[in-house]
Amino acid sequence: MHPTRNPSLKSIWLFLLVVILSAGLIGASPLPAPNGPLSPSTIYLPLVLNGAASQTTYSEGFEGGVLPAGWTITRTNAIETWFIGSTYSPYDGLFHAILHVDDDNHQAFDEVLLSPAFSGASGVVTMFSSGSIGRCRDEIPDYCDLELWLVRGNALGGGDDSLVKLVDDDWESSYFNVQTTVDLGPALIGGGSWRIAWRYTGTDGADVYLDNVQVTYAP
Repeated sequence: MHPTRNPSLKSIWLFLLVVILSAGLIGASPLPAPNGPLSPSTIYLPLVLNGAASQTTYSEGFEGGVLPAGWTITRTNAIETWFIGSTYSPYDGLFHAILHVDDDNHQAFDEVLLSPAFSGASGVVTMFSSGSIGRCRDEIPDYCDLELWLVRGNALGGGDDSLVKLVDDDWESSYFNVQTTVDLGPALIGGGSWRIAWRYTGTDGADVYLDNVQVTYAP
């Protein structure tokens, strides 16, 4: 006696396949990056809920070894400014963003590392950073600061830019990587296009390091 097949089970699988294809869950295209080609260490992760992207996470670990696409540097110090390198110990991987201060460099610093542009009415920034708590935080007056800014436009300095946080306030000890998470919250009222800036200021300060930047944003 030959076993009989169950045609109802096959029908159920065919029905489920049609439902999945109709919902667009197969063959969906990823969200495009907001600023052109990606550097080797740049990742965009769309979070999809109910078939629509509600937020996107941009990650930059500087593992390309050069300034990533879409990032810019504004310098005032003729000798030193931000660069991507492997000096000291990156939090993760081989490279991080560095601002080195030579002992013989007594010029004032006002150096800005600026992210690509994002668009949305909400955003959270996460990063790892380290530096000298003596030179940049505890001495009064201190010799340097690492500031986090929300920038409206292509460069820091507009009247609608906002100082969000002194990043060095989070450091627990000198040159120990610490994670900082900032909800941009009220600074993003009205949405629109914006960038994140890390501004290093001071004279006779000390090196600072930045790594594993994440920006999560949504309309």
